[in-house]
Amino acid sequence: PLTTDYPVVQAALDNLQPGQLEDGTAIGTAIATAANRSKDAPGRSRVLVENGQRAIDDALERFVALFDALAAEGAPDILGMTFDIGNWHWTGEAPLAAAHALAEHVEYIHCKGVKGRGPRLFACAPAADDPSFSSIFAILPRRVPRAIEFPLDEQGLTDDARRRVAWLAAA
Repeated sequence: PLTTDYPVVQAALDNLQPGQLEDGTAIGTAIATAANRSKDAPGRSRVLVENGQRAIDDALERFVALFDALAAEGAPDILGMTFDIGNWHWTGEAPLAAAHALAEHVEYIHCKGVKGRGPRLFACAPAADDPSFSSIFAILPRRVPRAIEFPLDEQGLTDDARRRVAWLAAA
């Protein structure tokens, strides 16, 4: 079942007919409509989907199919995307390939590196000179918010935060 922490959105999902639950366009429309009517979000709200860490739900092909289906239905702008650079590693997808495929839909970027192997992956700070990040940033939209989604150095928290924010602003 589809569930959410937002009652207005959950009510919209609950009102979908059984056949519509498999239809990404109907789901996207229901979520976008509910978000735009929410009393908790004055004005127009924007619904973004994020790639997560579960390969079963977050394969690149599913995101491409979702955005293609929305475009085919004449509603290409109903949803946008939060592109989590590190999460692609959990699903076995190449972040650079995902950036090429999804860049036009990206409205928010979660920035993190990944260390470890197999089921023992952990978020980490990317190296400032990591060429994969500069390649990904060159493809993704420049003027969208970017979020630090990795631990900062607790011993020099203020300096590390300043350095990382400057890195993201310049990337």
